[in-house]
Amino acid sequence: MSAPLLTPAELSVAPDLVGCRTHCPRGHRPAPGYVGMHGDGIVERLVLWPVDDEAGGWTLVSATVKSRRYRCPACGTHTTVRHRGLRAGGQYAIAVITLFLRIIAPKPLGDGGTAAMAFAWVSPEVALPTSNPHGGSRRWSTLTRWRGSLAHFWPRLELPPGPAGLSAWLAALCPGGTWQEVVEASIDAHAREGTVM
Repeated sequence: MSAPLLTPAELSVAPDLVGCRTHCPRGHRPAPGYVGMHGDGIVERLVLWPVDDEAGGWTLVSATVKSRRYRCPACGTHTTVRHRGLRAGGQYAIAVITLFLRIIAPKPLGDGGTAAMAFAWVSPEVALPTSNPHGGSRRWSTLTRWRGSLAHFWPRLELPPGPAGLSAWLAALCPGGTWQEVVEASIDAHAREGTVM
């Protein structure tokens, strides 16, 4: 069972340390009786996050998220504990990447939309360029990079290359689910693949 999608209010509170590793990412271990990592403050940043809209769909809001930062006293390396579904340094959370990829995924599992339709959610007042300097049709390069990085975000999912990969990805997560169910399954699959910290 997937954990419920966090609300912007829940994201604005620094995550607790339950289930997080609190040792140095470079492998330094504390001596018996000593603290491994020292708290080094809280980091705030803005991310786009999906929420319910009145029509039963979703919309994006800017949410302030807080993360806890730690420093290893042995080597000085910093590491950060984030909420599930947030990426290091990324403006787009896994939840938002999932929704954009679902827009362009082929029907019947996806919406069968275009990059321009996905881009309209981020910047409704800005259209994609009418021409591509490298030739070809209009595109959103970030979305293209995400589509090619499915194996990076979810490495344990066996996905074929190309457009069939998007359908296989949605089928592996939550076929026929609501947007919340798909997003929750995506975050769970992403969290299982890597470490929180």
